[in-house]
Amino acid sequence: MIVRKTLKQANVEGGYIDREKFESFTDADIERMIDEDPDLAPRTETLVPLLEARDVRKKLGLTQQKFAKKLGVPLAIVRVWERDETPVDPVLQALLRILDRIPESTTLVIHNVVVGGHRTSVRLEPVMWDALHDIARRLRVTTHDLVTEIDRERTESSLTSAIRVYIVDFYHTAVSPGGRRQARAVQSARLPS
Repeated sequence: MIVRKTLKQANVEGGYIDREKFESFTDADIERMIDEDPDLAPRTETLVPLLEARDVRKKLGLTQQKFAKKLGVPLAIVRVWERDETPVDPVLQALLRILDRIPESTTLVIHNVVVGGHRTSVRLEPVMWDALHDIARRLRVTTHDLVTEIDRERTESSLTSAIRVYIVDFYHTAVSPGGRRQARAVQSARLPS
């Protein structure tokens, strides 16, 4: 049984923990407590596994130098990711998930989107739809608003191409040195408030 306490209550007790009781919990007890309380962390089997840059790079058959060039980051950063642990940074992990899924089947999926008030169909790979939804969530806009803005700013010949370029540019900017600040500035300038 989990007992909730305020910080003040915990400070009064001096941070006491009943070690005997704590050590007596089985994995099943902990899983049951997690299921009973939605404020606790989710079950570990529902979490998306973190990817390692080395594994993704090797799956793509790239050298460290070619991988760094494709990502637009210095070779030293890729070496640090592979020597140490790949950062848990959610933007980097999203980019690695996209790269990890590239060799998979690229069956196009059609979704209807409203662009500038008009409904249209867009065909993209599932991984691109996932990335587009992820970016919209990060920017706190609807996918329709994001696609409308991409359409307004596009120079590519088709909306589909413009969306793909935008997705790659967004993640590339975000993982580049100083890219977070630059990505925020670019996105706030591009999107209506």
